[in-house]
Amino acid sequence: MLYPTQKIAISLYQSLQKMTLQEQINFKRNLKILSEASQECTQEVFIEYINQTQDFSQYYIDLINDIHNKVGIEKFPTILSVFEQLLSGEHVAVECTFAQQPTLQIQHNIQSYIKKQFPNCKYVLLDINLEPSMILGYNIKIGDQVRHFSLKNSLELLAERLAVA
Repeated sequence: MLYPTQKIAISLYQSLQKMTLQEQINFKRNLKILSEASQECTQEVFIEYINQTQDFSQYYIDLINDIHNKVGIEKFPTILSVFEQLLSGEHVAVECTFAQQPTLQIQHNIQSYIKKQFPNCKYVLLDINLEPSMILGYNIKIGDQVRHFSLKNSLELLAERLAVA
């Protein structure tokens, strides 16, 4: 399971993927500024400053308040570190959906598979979700790519092939 700081970092990374190049540059710069500022004063003073300043858009105000409520502002540098590792390819975030709770061996096998697919990857962040309607197996999602390893998907593919025939 992911730590809350990792979930926030993945969310930031996913947001970045939807931005233009200029927006990405501004986004990274603002995150760095906020991270540094969060270390220079108390959490309460920082939250008050962010909520009252005109320097940041509502997105950043909501982000800071979300971090404050979920993990505390003192974790901002940790979040930024994971975010930067996602950007560099050292960390790869994988959303896994299973029919039932996976064993540690299955989780390890998925991590090994991902590391083979991404040679620069040093750490795989597995976000595990359960979906009983899958019947058996799992799906893994990395960015926009989804790989299906479930009985439900196999049955759907078989039904499609039979319908065409």
